[in-house]
Amino acid sequence: MLKYVICIFLVFSIYGCLHRHVDKITTFSVNGKVYDKKTGSPVSEIIINFIDTGFDDKRHKRQSPLAIGKSDDSGTINIDFEFWWGRTEGPLKNKPEKTFTVELEADNYQTKRFDYRADDLTRENGKIIVPLGNIYLTSKSLAE
Repeated sequence: MLKYVICIFLVFSIYGCLHRHVDKITTFSVNGKVYDKKTGSPVSEIIINFIDTGFDDKRHKRQSPLAIGKSDDSGTINIDFEFWWGRTEGPLKNKPEKTFTVELEADNYQTKRFDYRADDLTRENGKIIVPLGNIYLTSKSLAE
């Protein structure tokens, strides 16, 4: 019986040692232009949010928006930011999905969301390039 208990203890000890918490930093470069859908004019001060949907062990479950910047006076989005995340790694743990959402929001416009998987995007100079392209936002007054 004692050998059985010791064996189980050793198995769980070894299993526990194989799991470790790892902190990581991923750098993103988010680029695009924002326009008013009706007028075609550039829109400034649009808040750009990053939402973790598959990086961090705990944060991705909350999916709370992290404001990373705004569009400038010409509607241009050109944001480089570092996303700090962590997770427990081990032989029986799945690798992170590395999914995220970029959200554009403003008081006068309908919120727009874009879902991505980091492994599907291009990397340049150590940054994951998030090409939003030209985005046309609908005014909330037109949507009602």
